[in-house]
Amino acid sequence: MAENYDIVIDQGSVFSLVVVLKDDDGVPLDLTGYTMRGQIRASCASATTIIAFTCTNTDPTLGRFTCSLTTAQTTALATTGATFDEYTEYVYDVEIVSASSVATRVLNGHAYLSPEVTK
Repeated sequence: MAENYDIVIDQGSVFSLVVVLKDDDGVPLDLTGYTMRGQIRASCASATTIIAFTCTNTDPTLGRFTCSLTTAQTTALATTGATFDEYTEYVYDVEIVSASSVATRVLNGHAYLSPEVTK
């Protein structure tokens, strides 16, 4: 079962999420040969991807990878908030994909976008 973890993205800033996967005994999973992917959407039922994360297998033997968005990508995200604490709410998930193309969702939750002032 995927871990539920909500994230906050500051519009106009670099976003980076470091993920470390471990088994039930706390031993890091070996992600050698795996790829990762993740998307943000308006809702789970939406067929339209708002944006896809760039996921990098940063330390596969320690179960570590990073999902990120650039400044340009977060700037382009639509927000409806008029103040910093009026977040625009999206959903996201992240999957790992084995060399044999088996996808496993490992993380999901809400993605809250805080509006930018300085542009």
